[in-house]
Formats: sequence, C-alpha cells, structure tokens
Amino acid sequence: MMKLLESLLSAMIYFFAAMAIGGLCLFVHLWFAWKLTPEKIHTAIAAARGTLPPPVTAVATQVSPKEPPEEPSYGDILAKRASMYRDLELKEKMLNSLKDELMTWETTLTKKEGTIDQRENTLEQRIAQVKQEAENAGLEAVRRTLESLRPTQAKELIQEMLSRNEDAQVVTLLQGMNDSKRARIIAEFRTPEETAKIADILRRLRQGVELGPAEQ
Repeated sequence: MMKLLESLLSAMIYFFAAMAIGGLCLFVHLWFAWKLTPEKIHTAIAAARGTLPPPVTAVATQVSPKEPPEEPSYGDILAKRASMYRDLELKEKMLNSLKDELMTWETTLTKKEGTIDQRENTLEQRIAQVKQEAENAGLEAVRRTLESLRPTQAKELIQEMLSRNEDAQVVTLLQGMNDSKRARIIAEFRTPEETAKIADILRRLRQGVELGPAEQ
C-alpha cells in the first residue's frame, strides 16, 4: 500500500514538473515569436481582467500648406482709389464750408465792430457838443455879467481868469462884447505886467482865435 502511494506521488510530481517545463518552453517560444514586451503582457492581463482602457485613436492633423495671399485685382485697386478720392473730396468740401463760415463770421464781426465804433464816435461827438454848449452857455452868462459890472470890477474878474490860465475863455468873452464895453475894460489894464498880458489877449482877439478843445 505504501509503495502504491509513493508511486502515485512520484507520478504526480513528474506530471507537474513536465507541465511546468512545457509551460516554460511555450512561454519562451511565444516571447520570441510574438515579440512580447512587459507593456504587451500588462495589456493582455488587463484584457483578461476586463480593465483594458479604450484605444486612443490619434488623429493625424495634416497641416495644410499656407496659401499665398490673393493679389487684389485691377478693379479692386480702382475701386479703392475711387473711394479714397471721394473721401478727399468730402474732406475738401467740409474744409471749404468751414472756411466760408469763418469768413462770414469775420465779416459779421467786422460790421459789428464798425457799427460800435461809429456809435462810440457819435456818442463822443454828442458829449463834446453838449459840453461845449454848456460851456458856451456858461460863458454867455459870464459875458453878460461882465457887461453889467463896472470896468474896474470886470477887470478883476478877467485878471482872476488869466491867473488860472484861462486865456482862451477871456478871448471868447471879449469877442462877444460890444466895442465900447470891451474898450473900457481893457483901459483898466495900466501896469506894465497888466499891459503885456492884455496885449497878448488883444493879439489873439485880432487873429480871431476861438476856444478849442485843447484850451477848454
């Protein structure tokens, strides 16, 4: 009985050894025949287990050669030039319009300035006229006063006016008097200084010197 068990055990050992040697030979043959690699082995194991990832399909992108830019046609060039000319014409018209407006404004301003200057001159002339009329009225009142006074009193008033350098007013007053009254007043100037002063007044009176703006 023991011999039978030993025989069976030995047979099983030989069988498993033969199986192992055969499997090893088959693995070596497949390794070289199929050009197995560790990656392929891992892939086969993953496929056997059902964990193989889906295959990645690499899409080869073909880079198309760059096409040269299309040259513009003669018609396109003409159209572009025509558009540029239209833009230039519009700009020129706009500038001319602005220039005309500026000239119109300048003309209007010039006219307004001329009107203002004319009004100012008219106003100044009117003011001078009113002033002259007022002074003439005042001188006329003084002349009547001098004629109503005695010659000695009129002489004193005239001397006072001469001391204030109002020679032109004195000439105007004497011009408006009658000859007899003027002669009696002038006769009161007797000293050399008085005679010299009244002589200058008489000279201006003979020349017909009138009261001017510079002597007012």
